Amino acid sequence: MSEKFEFSRPFPIEQLCAGQETRKIGANRSECTAVAKRLGLPAIDRLEAEISVKGIPTKDLVVVEGRVDALVTQICVVTLQPFQQCLSESFVERYRLGAVQDDTEPNALDLESPDPFPEEGLDLGEETVQQFSLALNPYPRAPGAELLLAETGGGAAGPFASLATLRQARHAPYCEE
Repeated sequence: MSEKFEFSRPFPIEQLCAGQETRKIGANRSECTAVAKRLGLPAIDRLEAEISVKGIPTKDLVVVEGRVDALVTQICVVTLQPFQQCLSESFVERYRLGAVQDDTEPNALDLESPDPFPEEGLDLGEETVQQFSLALNPYPRAPGAELLLAETGGGAAGPFASLATLRQARHAPYCEE
């Protein structure tokens, strides 16, 4: 493989000839630490996947299907405290074998078209990390964490309470003493 990934489990294209192959992979402690650092997480205690790779010769496709399971520590966006959560996510990726077909416009964006199969082979570890990163909540909230809004004197709460008070004062009838 040309790139060195923190969690690498190469799957060369030559192994596709046997049809479908299923593998269970898991990151060791140092790999979990390196992946957590790369993704900006406090910790990853467990990162595992069960992945099936199947070639479909009639369509020049490779289908990668699996499930990623992890135990991860994230920082709650409400309390700013670390908390652990279990993640479990299924995925399906498709890769095409062979050359690109030129039957479409070069600028056409087709989100359903499969990516090309990497020449050096597929890295199941990196595929696991990519799918894991997609499963992470970008705004993690610890169970039971609630956003507390400051109460104002008038009973209104929230970021616009002060503006509402100003608006009411502005529209109050003018009184001369």
